[in-house]
Amino acid sequence: MEVKTFYLESSALRDNPLGDPYVRRVEVIEPESPQGRPLLIYLSGYLSSALSQLNYDPLSEDMLTKAKRLKAEGKIQGSVIVLPDTFTRVGGNQYINSPAVGNYEDFILKELIPYFAERYGTDRVGVIGKSSGGYGALVLGMRSDAIKAIASHSGDAYFEYVYLPLFPKVIPHLRKFKGPKEWLDYFWAKANRKRREDLNVLNVVGMSAFYSPTPSGDIELPFDLETGEILEGVWRKWLEKDPVRLVDS
Repeated sequence: MEVKTFYLESSALRDNPLGDPYVRRVEVIEPESPQGRPLLIYLSGYLSSALSQLNYDPLSEDMLTKAKRLKAEGKIQGSVIVLPDTFTRVGGNQYINSPAVGNYEDFILKELIPYFAERYGTDRVGVIGKSSGGYGALVLGMRSDAIKAIASHSGDAYFEYVYLPLFPKVIPHLRKFKGPKEWLDYFWAKANRKRREDLNVLNVVGMSAFYSPTPSGDIELPFDLETGEILEGVWRKWLEKDPVRLVDS
């Protein structure tokens, strides 16, 4: 197996509202004789990039080492593993289109998958991910017939349990700012961006950017910053994107 690096120039992401790169780096783990092999698209969790799956970690396997081990053990036959960088200024990605972030669903479904499916001569495509990546796998799998299989590891679902407990923790921090965009300026100006309080806020701001953007691209929070009251109209927008409410009953 070997790793190859690609750069995809995305029409879907050009002129995105956050000014994030529209040329996206993609690392690909190729097995021997990759033509015709299935594609596995890996979507990263929030606060990370799929590129980090290739980082050395003395306490765990990186993706390349794991793929080689599983192949040697006969547990996998060999797939083309695609690791796209989809990190954004709001801390990550939920892999859906948003006027506040950009058209990442279009990037995955209309650009990334077709490009690599054609390159490797296959129509067998699976999408896998953990946490936010698992959410992306679920939602994109519901929306595209090109995706033949999904694996969602702890994907964001049943939002009352996933997000509501975070809201009281972040309100005191967000209250100091005029809005989410001012807080983002503050966050990215910091040298140390790994304080738990900040990451909690970044998570909620990011989810708001994907789940409750305004048509003009503003980020609408699902709670009142003064009282902490849940804003039912905004929260309803979140719930409309909850996988447990998207599946057919």
